[in-house]
Amino acid sequence: KDAKEIALAAGAATAATTAMLTDDKGRKMEYASSAAAKVMGIYDDSKIGEIALEAAKAVGEVTDFSEIGDGAGEAAAIIATDAGKSDEDIAFAAGKAAIDVAKAMKEIPDKAADYGSVAAAKAMADRLELEDNY
Repeated sequence: KDAKEIALAAGAATAATTAMLTDDKGRKMEYASSAAAKVMGIYDDSKIGEIALEAAKAVGEVTDFSEIGDGAGEAAAIIATDAGKSDEDIAFAAGKAAIDVAKAMKEIPDKAADYGSVAAAKAMADRLELEDNY
């Protein structure tokens, strides 16, 4: 199987597991997109946003960007952190993944930039919180 198939399988399995716990479609999309993005990032981190959106679409019709953007941004931040990247690179990776999802959803550019900024800020906040706890 190729990386895309493996990533989408991870997303589908996560969605199925989440469905046992909640009927919240947004939560299923977020978890599925995040799981698929994390797996895809191991193989090709330039496709995180694209695969996150595809995994979410497998759950149902995508009407709200926020869950998928959050999932993709979080996955990109985790991958960049695990790779030992700098704080700036981690924030950039999260922002880029969210923007990639927004572009794939044909969001208007300034809205896509807003999503990217939020994802980058969340990644930095998570990073600082981790540092404070150790």
